[in-house]
Amino acid sequence: MNLLSKTLVSKASVVIPNRFMLTVVIAKRARQIKDGMRPMVNFDHENPPSPIDLALMEIIEGKIDVDVKSQYDSDEEYIQEIEQSLEIELEKQDVASQVKEQDDKKKESRKKSKSLAA
Repeated sequence: MNLLSKTLVSKASVVIPNRFMLTVVIAKRARQIKDGMRPMVNFDHENPPSPIDLALMEIIEGKIDVDVKSQYDSDEEYIQEIEQSLEIELEKQDVASQVKEQDDKKKESRKKSKSLAA
């Protein structure tokens, strides 16, 4: 683990103090980023951070909200609850991102139409 990752893990553990839960959230979100989901934080595109570092940055900036309940019957139930909470949150953000992309494309199309008409 590099120095940046260690620093990010330290900061993220303040947001999600349970190390087990933090690990699950990081792994799940990093996998989603690696599979093509857009990161929800700004970063240097010339020197991009790893998907794990991006996931940590999202946690630190409060882009990922994890609902924590105090008691679970088993660790498996706990993990499932975390995964479901994260999935719902990310689906909401993905839909919002898709709507914004469509709006941007429509605006760009209108600009091109206006410039061709002129």
